[in-house]
Amino acid sequence: MGIVRRALNCRAKNLPQAIASIARITGGNFRLLHRLFVQIERILKINGLSVVTDDVVEAARSTHVIGI
Repeated sequence: MGIVRRALNCRAKNLPQAIASIARITGGNFRLLHRLFVQIERILKINGLSVVTDDVVEAARSTHVIGI
């Protein structure tokens, strides 16, 4: 999860919304959190992105049946 760690360590202005979305979607469930981060990392890598945004989090959520 190196890409996600680097993306979350950046100082992007959209980061608080992304973190709030992650918390809302997973509800503190570590299994869901891990699955979501794996998918976020995949989306970042495929699209050549370096910042986790709310759109990236929502794209990751939409590929799994979580947080509906």
